[in-house]
Amino acid sequence: MKGALFFHHLQKGGFGLLFALALCISACQPKSEKDQTNASSGNVLSNWLGSKEKDCPDIDVSKSRVEVKIQRLEDELMGLKSREDAQAFLAKYPSLAKNFFAVGQYPQREILETNLSKLAQDTAIGSIYAQTKATYTSVAELEQQFSEAFSHIKHYYPAFKVPKVYTIITGLAIETFVSDSMIVLSLDYFLGEKAKYKPRDPSGMLFPDYILRRYQREYIVPACLLYISNKYNKVDMLENTLLAEMVYYGKAYQFVKTMAPCTEDSLIIGYTEQQIQDADAHEGMIWSFFIDRKLMYETSHFIKTKYTGERPYTAEIGPKCPGKIGTWLGWRIIQAYQANNPAVTFPVLMDTKSAKTIFLDSKYKPKKK
Repeated sequence: MKGALFFHHLQKGGFGLLFALALCISACQPKSEKDQTNASSGNVLSNWLGSKEKDCPDIDVSKSRVEVKIQRLEDELMGLKSREDAQAFLAKYPSLAKNFFAVGQYPQREILETNLSKLAQDTAIGSIYAQTKATYTSVAELEQQFSEAFSHIKHYYPAFKVPKVYTIITGLAIETFVSDSMIVLSLDYFLGEKAKYKPRDPSGMLFPDYILRRYQREYIVPACLLYISNKYNKVDMLENTLLAEMVYYGKAYQFVKTMAPCTEDSLIIGYTEQQIQDADAHEGMIWSFFIDRKLMYETSHFIKTKYTGERPYTAEIGPKCPGKIGTWLGWRIIQAYQANNPAVTFPVLMDTKSAKTIFLDSKYKPKKK
């Protein structure tokens, strides 16, 4: 798509390289924006926030309550008709210009301004814009999810500063950006199965189906929380083992679960519900595989990637074993640690650098089936 050539860089804060996530909403067309919010929230919020019928342990965050209002920039961006308009837009949002559009990477600022002014003239981007507008008539459910999650983060970390949240489209050129002060959601990445144009990896290849299916609206906030967890997830840089990577991911997943307690596990780790069930049912076998092959203290990057990297399944174990199964096992270790060390607060757990210490203190054993 020619529109993707307007921007020549990939953002460090994008979803594609670490978790390859994104988001969407089912293509229903209710009569009003209120109906749209209610209709789209039905499944999304029941999966993400839980329901009265669902046993969802939570904490009182009334004293740390925050309200997030998302600022939508799609219309403003697509309304740029000249380089002068683009210049004014970038001046109005200097942090966006610097961090999201990376204006400093251009040899001349005028190049970016010209490219932005041409967005609305591109027919492919116009089609994406129309589909984005139809799909995201409201972002009320995202505002609610961010509000709940950030209220929880502020409860555990009172110094947490709530980032500004924007939505935008770039013709699938720049991925969603997450930093301490700003989150920019590229909604055109998150149009789901019915998207006319689908996200591609940095080489330009279409993502495989097992990654594309994660480009759903309900994954947005969990994915952002995964990135936010990096700030609090302390590690021992001298530990270069598979165990260290497993524990790192386990802590990251548990961060999301702690800040968004009613989020389905599948939305956090990116598995299907069936994969979650399969992994759970064969936990003992998976654990035995790791122990028998002495994988926990493996340091080979090639071998570690087999168990923590993105793959449709873990071939070494079996075709029904989900990919990155080591990260799932690391999550089990963290859950065992919390169960066996109730006096240790969550921030202290996240501050604990030694993966070996966490593993030994977890007293992890697979569940008996």
